[in-house]
Parts: sequence; structure tokens; C-alpha cells
Amino acid sequence: MKYRLQINIEKYNYNFDYLPIDSLHNSILNWVEYCTGESVIKLKTVQDFSDFIDRISVYLQILDGMIEKMKLGIEKGVSHSKIVMQKVVIDLEKVLENKNYLLPKSKIPKLVQEDYDLYIQELFPLKIKKMIKYLKNEYIPQTHQGFGLKSINGGDIMYKYLVRKNTTLKNPNIPDIHNLGLLEVDRINKNINNLFKRFPNLIDVRKSKKNELFFKSEEEIFNEFKKLRTEINKNIMPKYFNMDLDVNIKYDIKKIPDFKAGNNTAAYYMRSSYDHKRKGTFFINTSKPNEMLKCNSFSLAIHEGNPGHHYQTSFSNDMNNPLFISFYNDETSYVEGWGLYAEYLGRQYLLQKKNLSEKEAYYLFGSYNFEMLRAVRLVVDTGIHYYNWDYNKCYQYMSKNTELGEKELENEIYRYSLYPGQALSYKIGELKLKKMKEKTKKDIKTFHYDLLKFGASPLWML
Repeated sequence: MKYRLQINIEKYNYNFDYLPIDSLHNSILNWVEYCTGESVIKLKTVQDFSDFIDRISVYLQILDGMIEKMKLGIEKGVSHSKIVMQKVVIDLEKVLENKNYLLPKSKIPKLVQEDYDLYIQELFPLKIKKMIKYLKNEYIPQTHQGFGLKSINGGDIMYKYLVRKNTTLKNPNIPDIHNLGLLEVDRINKNINNLFKRFPNLIDVRKSKKNELFFKSEEEIFNEFKKLRTEINKNIMPKYFNMDLDVNIKYDIKKIPDFKAGNNTAAYYMRSSYDHKRKGTFFINTSKPNEMLKCNSFSLAIHEGNPGHHYQTSFSNDMNNPLFISFYNDETSYVEGWGLYAEYLGRQYLLQKKNLSEKEAYYLFGSYNFEMLRAVRLVVDTGIHYYNWDYNKCYQYMSKNTELGEKELENEIYRYSLYPGQALSYKIGELKLKKMKEKTKKDIKTFHYDLLKFGASPLWML
């Protein structure tokens, strides 16, 4: 608790307040999603609607505050780049065009109809229009053409703080992290080469873009992930975890809403409510099926579902930990490190099988491919914010070492530029957990129980 308070209070020493919105962190899109009643906020009863209208009335005032913060940021030389904010404008204009924030009248209780019309149908879009006008006419013309924190005043010290916060290491060395990434990329490339030597009849995904390697439709994507959810729960979970524990392993699989999909990554997880009335949900980006490699689905399902994010958060929740532990997953390197460690367990499961089917061999490549992505992140994140890499250099390095579609590549690179240090947490956390596994004398199920029982923790505390 003391560590969490200290590291978060320290944030106010830096210039983050002047960057309240970007194409990755766009709270307006979150509120559009809340308006649908299909997200963390359910809109069913009169009370649900009444409470939500009260909340959005406050948020509308916050939007004005965001504009004032951006004005101050411009004065202090702290802003996002032109291209990033142009992406924000495009997203907001699409929301206004499609009116994603409105529900059919039949779903709105008559008792709240008047307030609903005022705050959601009238005032919310007016505030969005005001934001668009400010961005277009005042903010974007004064922003920079750079890329990452190197382009803003105080960016160097902000990045050092974010590396420390996201890795939860006390004294991280940024050049060492960059070099660790380079070494990991080389190691994983050797594993991939050995895989294709072992299975010479496989199509080398790095050299071929045959249609059969990719999904054809949204329906096919959902069928694959639902099937994997069942298979993983049946085969992998009992091998590595005590299934007699009362931990909720059920989760939903949904698509990322269309109005959020354009600038979003491949997937994300939204935890359940404390009482499980709202299930944990694995959201997947289905906007470009023909750019999604089927082989990546095994590791993605493990990372977002079981035994990754869903199992880790459910375990902490269902062990009756205090809420400040179970509902505060701010130790990114533990949370994302666990997700990548879970992928490692899936890979070990495949490697230990005597005979792999062709599909399983492709899953193994997908596992290496996803591990490679996390190693590359060490190089690219530090490259952008410490070594001043531009978009093109990031693109060249990532396209050489990962198998991602064009849109995925673009979204990943912009994600690292807008979420400094977060991308480091996966590999840093996973390597720590693997090192602990190698040293432990406990059986694997006991080791995992002890690792998970207190919820997310700083790596230095583990």
C-alpha cells in the first residue's frame, strides 16, 4: 500500500496532466461505450439510468477541464504529435456520424427520458463537437511533428519515472533493458528456426502470406476462441493449477466495439465485477480478420483468458483478499508478466507432447511469435523514448522481427509511443517469474498458488 501511494503521488511531479487525451487513451470513447449499457455499466433499471446520467453530467464538465489542461500544455511545450491528435479527431467524428452513444427509445425508461435527452442526446454530442473544434482549430496547429516523449518538454524524466513505475524495479537501467531485448530477439529467432527444421512441411509463416494462414471472418474468429477456451480449461489448467480451489474460470468473449477498434490492439481483458454478476470479458479486435494469423490465437486466448489475466484477477478476487489488493492491479509488470508467463506454460504444454498435430505446431510458432513481440517491445519502447527512434525505424525493426498485419503493426507502434514504459512490463515480469520457477523447490501447483494468492505485487517484493 505504501509503495503504491508513493509511486502514484510521484506522478504529479511531472507533466502528465497536460496530456489528457490521445488516440489510445480516449475517455470519450470509453463513455460512448458506457452509453451502450453493454460495458462495465449496465443500463437496465430506472435507477441504473438515473445514476448514469448523474455520472455523465459530471464527465461533461471534465471535458471542459481537459481542454484547459491542453491549453496549458501548449504553453509549456507538452503536447501529443499532430498525427496522433488527427487520429483522435477522426474517431470522434465517426462517433458523431454513427451516434454510437444513443440507445433506442424503447430501452429508455419514461421516468428518465427527459434527462436522458438533455445530457446524452443533446449535451454529450455538443461537448464532443466542442472538443473536435478545439483540436482542429487551436491544438493541432500548435502541436509538434515528433514521436514519443523525446519530443516534449521534460519527456526524459517522465520516461525514467514510467519505466520505474511499469517495471516495478527500484533502479532500472534503460540501456540494459534495450540490450536485453536485442538478446531475447536473437534467442527466440533461433527457437523459431529450430521449429521449422523440426517440421519441414509447415508453411514458414515468416515467408508466406497464404490466405489459409489467416482468418476469413468474424464468425471464424469467435468459433476458434470459444473452442480454445474449452480445450485450455480441460487440458492446460489441471496440469498447472489446483482446480479444487473455488476460483471462477468462466469468462465471456466479445468483439471490441467498432468505434474503438480502429486504433486498438488485437485484444484486451476487462475483469469481472467483484460479485461476478458481470463476467470477466476477453475483448478481441475483429475488424481485420484477413490480417489475423490463426496460429496466434492459442497464446492470445491463454494471455487474456485462462490461465492469464482472467485467472489471475479471479484468483485474487476469489481468495477474499482486501479490495485494495484484489481490485488494484496497478503493478503492470506482475499483471502482464503473468500473462506472458501463462503463454510460456502453454508453450511448455505443447513442447512436452510426444506428437504434435500440424495445427499444434502452428500454435507453437504463434507462441514464439507472441514472445518475440514482447521481446521486440523492449527494443522499440526504449528506442522511441530513450534513443529517439521515429515511426519508420520502429516499423522496419518490427516488420523484420514479427508477423503482424499492417494495421496491427501501426497500432502497436503508436501504442508504444503513447503508453511509454508499459510495453516493457511483459518481458521484464515474465523473466522474473520464470527465474523464480527455476529456483523453487515446490511442486508447480503450489508455486502458482503462492505466486497468485496475494494478487499483483511489485517485482522487487516478490
